[in-house]
Amino acid sequence: MKRGARGWGKIWTALIAAAALLGTTLSASAATLHILGTAPDSKNLQEDCEILLISDNKTGAVLTEKNAGEKTTLIGGTVRWMVALTAVDHLELSEEVTLEAADLEPFQGNRKIGLRAGQTLTVRDLLAAMMVDCAQDAAVALANKAAQKAGADDFVALMNEKAAELGMKDTTFKNATGALDSGQVTTANDQLLLARALYANEDLSEILSLSSYTMESDNRNLPSSIRNFLTIMDPQEDDYNSLIQAASRGSGSETTYIAARAKNDQNDLTILFWAGSTSVSASYSLLEDFCSQYMGIQMLDVSGQVEELAAGVTATVSGKEVSGWTPIVKSITAAAYPGFELDTAQLRLTADAESVKEENGTATMTARLTYGETEIGSVVLQAVSQEASAQTSPAAPPQSPAESQPASETEQGSGGNGGAGWILITLAAAVVAGAVIVLGKFLQKKIK
Repeated sequence: MKRGARGWGKIWTALIAAAALLGTTLSASAATLHILGTAPDSKNLQEDCEILLISDNKTGAVLTEKNAGEKTTLIGGTVRWMVALTAVDHLELSEEVTLEAADLEPFQGNRKIGLRAGQTLTVRDLLAAMMVDCAQDAAVALANKAAQKAGADDFVALMNEKAAELGMKDTTFKNATGALDSGQVTTANDQLLLARALYANEDLSEILSLSSYTMESDNRNLPSSIRNFLTIMDPQEDDYNSLIQAASRGSGSETTYIAARAKNDQNDLTILFWAGSTSVSASYSLLEDFCSQYMGIQMLDVSGQVEELAAGVTATVSGKEVSGWTPIVKSITAAAYPGFELDTAQLRLTADAESVKEENGTATMTARLTYGETEIGSVVLQAVSQEASAQTSPAAPPQSPAESQPASETEQGSGGNGGAGWILITLAAAVVAGAVIVLGKFLQKKIK
């Protein structure tokens, strides 16, 4: 049986929440990532932005930010991104809807595709009109149809509920078109959550990446095809940038807000900024500069080096010196500009002795990972006592000399407990992953 869009929306919300819990358990600090090496452009691009946030979509690392937690007025296309995300919780993309006069009110904005009462369109057509052509009348129609399907009187309230589900704690929506409203506010941090949720929806992500769209429905007074309203995504325009796979723009009285996804074979970035200029061409030029500076960044795997450094760390736990620590996170990366060559001898791991905590025979603490004088980030280390390891592991049969452990493991002393630590983390990950699967199946049954 074909599942409704609303059902899948609920399932994905639950799965994303569970995945976020797992990521919180096993990930390192989410602080801004310091990039090793020398930037290809010495220009300080941050000076041209009031607010800035650039994040790597593959790792979740924040590459640079400025005032990312500061509340600011929200206008423009990313409001309609939330309309799309909320609407597909209640409507199928292939579903046909017939518009009534009430579906086109209340209209706020100045851009229309020409919707009229009596027209029949697919939900996909309305989404494309709203996201590709930036038509605000399509946003109003979509919002009204989704609210009717949901049995709700206020679609904007549904948008704010969706924002809360995504963790957008500093965002308030006031309309569905992206029109200026002083009470409609957000932060760059929240906009990043919105962008990632949109990317995770394959249908919406595909529509958002289109340079043109052919309408599925045949309606008089409506174009049969539309081109992307944003010239940066239209190959026929001088502003076109082939790296941009999604974009949104909002123009205020003094600023221009740009949200974009820049992607090539190596990098996948979300670039969000509020430029202190109302010039669209200047904002697009600034976006191109950001792409030039950050799209060549490479993510270097330093997991092995960090594990070796952690094994040599010692710290006092309950009055005893404990060594042989292991990183909780299995995959640890460092960002570097193009041309940078890693000298592993410059990697340092400095433990924070005051952060040591112990519970049930397992000690944890944070350590600062640096390269020369550049801080890469924080790593959480753990050490498991022999008693705790024995309690969590089944008794092993006696080993003959030929079956004994390799010297590299037996010579670590207390460091041999690190293996049990990895087992515990793996088991924890498996338990959470299993819970996610069970939760998904349960929700599917309930929605049926």
